[in-house]
Amino acid sequence: MVECIKEGNCCVGNDVILTRDDLTRIAAFFGVSRKILFKKKLVTYTIDANTGFMHPVINNRASAYRICPFLKSEGGERLCSIHSARPIVCRLFPFSYNPESEELSLPGENCERCPGCEATSEPPGDELKVMLKELTAYRKELSTVIASGMNIFDIKGKPGKRKEFFKLQEEWFES
Repeated sequence: MVECIKEGNCCVGNDVILTRDDLTRIAAFFGVSRKILFKKKLVTYTIDANTGFMHPVINNRASAYRICPFLKSEGGERLCSIHSARPIVCRLFPFSYNPESEELSLPGENCERCPGCEATSEPPGDELKVMLKELTAYRKELSTVIASGMNIFDIKGKPGKRKEFFKLQEEWFES
């Protein structure tokens, strides 16, 4: 794992794509439903330009620098206020996950932003297996949904399909 030195660089300028499990963890942390995370605009959607799927993301667009709303400054340190419920992408950082190969890598650009990267090792085996299993299952399910025509490209100009798509999005992520 990374020795976090609490600078918060990893919490700035990123789109943090959330899995359904991430949404469930964050909602439980606040004691609310997943739907409330969207209503309070803590979470929003972004469209994947390659697949046309709308992914839920942490809403960092209120800040010009796209700072995560859960990043808090305390005594000169920048800390995650939802650390115990933070999304899987955050738990894996500075590692990146490749869904095709189901492998982790340590991209140089992530290490440039993370001073703790020098003392980095992969997450502990059991924890890593759980995270990769969660990501792999989510990506497989997502691929099936996208292939079935549930994406922005395939619903264009089809009102019935469009309604079905947005209903699926709501059921999948907000219920």
